[in-house]
Amino acid sequence: MLLLASTGGTACAKRVGPAACETPPPFQVVLDVSAQVNPDPRGRSLPTVVQILQLQDSVKLDRAGFRDLWSSPQEFLGKDLLQTAEFTVAPGQKFQRWIQRDPKARFVLAMGHFRQPLGYSWRAIAKLDPVPEVFCSERPAGEQDAPRPGDLQLRYRLQGYQLDILRRHAVLTPPAPKRSS
Repeated sequence: MLLLASTGGTACAKRVGPAACETPPPFQVVLDVSAQVNPDPRGRSLPTVVQILQLQDSVKLDRAGFRDLWSSPQEFLGKDLLQTAEFTVAPGQKFQRWIQRDPKARFVLAMGHFRQPLGYSWRAIAKLDPVPEVFCSERPAGEQDAPRPGDLQLRYRLQGYQLDILRRHAVLTPPAPKRSS
């Protein structure tokens, strides 16, 4: 909600509502890779590089092609690009990784570096919801195991020359209240 106040010809705007989480927990990326992925001319599956980009805004993606985003994402996206993570996955692999969430991130773009990128099937965009205050706690991504209450999991499937988002899943059970001694 936006409130406007006016005093003697001057106006100011103030956003009312929950404050942005300055220390969001990491999110988990799960890549389910088909045995038949990124085939070479003889039909043999090849390892595939996947990039996960955290973005402040997604407007520039409307006019972005594969080469724009893959070869020079910082140049093309500018200040909207907050973080990039890159992984190489093998055919048939199930890959899981925790990624530290940038407090300003509102979108996650997953891209596969395929030999023959077709249309927009080489990428998938997920909108990130604000982190509720009860789940707002800084945790290093490298120290994660199973998802905790409030954690976000983004699951993708790589098959052929295509990357699809299968499911956006958030564990929504609030943490148990702390007991006093």
